[in-house]
Amino acid sequence: MNAPNPKKAFGDKKPQLHLVPLSGMLAQWEAHFDGALKYTEVNWRRDPVEVMTYIDAIIRHVRLYENGEKYARDTLVQNLGAVAACCNILIDAELHGTLIDNRTHSPQTCDLLHGRGEDMVKHLRAAQAEREQAKADLALVEAADKTWREAKFELLKRDALARATGENLDGSPRRETVLASCETCGDPAQCNRVGVCFQGNRDGPADEPFKTCGRCKSDTECQNSGYCRA
Repeated sequence: MNAPNPKKAFGDKKPQLHLVPLSGMLAQWEAHFDGALKYTEVNWRRDPVEVMTYIDAIIRHVRLYENGEKYARDTLVQNLGAVAACCNILIDAELHGTLIDNRTHSPQTCDLLHGRGEDMVKHLRAAQAEREQAKADLALVEAADKTWREAKFELLKRDALARATGENLDGSPRRETVLASCETCGDPAQCNRVGVCFQGNRDGPADEPFKTCGRCKSDTECQNSGYCRA
């Protein structure tokens, strides 16, 4: 095994500038080169600059990039490269004592971002999760209700078909069709449907309307339906 390279051990203690992507450095260079041509190189070390001048420039370039413009329209410099160059100038001007700090310092505003801002993100995400769960639960209820209604409809349809043949769903005779004949009036159709003899239950003359049902004592339900509903 080879001995460790003493130069490498010494170099590992230094900033590893290769970690800064070359593509980003070149984008910054475009903006710095444009500025050097306009105002001379590192002019901010000679002439003091205000923080807010560069903050405003950063915001403009970021919003342009946010809305789809990669390059500045006047110089064709990359907007993100201009942002990086502005940040470099602020850092370097502060280092050389030529930075005029005209910011409005507000620890309370910073606290809002770190405190309430993060709390609201957590709160709103939880609220959205509850809304999505409620929506999913409602969908399950609606699906179950639809299934129940379809099953109920199918049962009623089968019952109607069975009624037409005088049978229950299990194939047994329906109760209103059990009587085979009527010994009182000899009318098997009417008496079998109602379950009692029309003539045998009349309280008055034969031409009076049917009054009651001998099975359930109802004077309307059985007459309307044509068979005893008890």
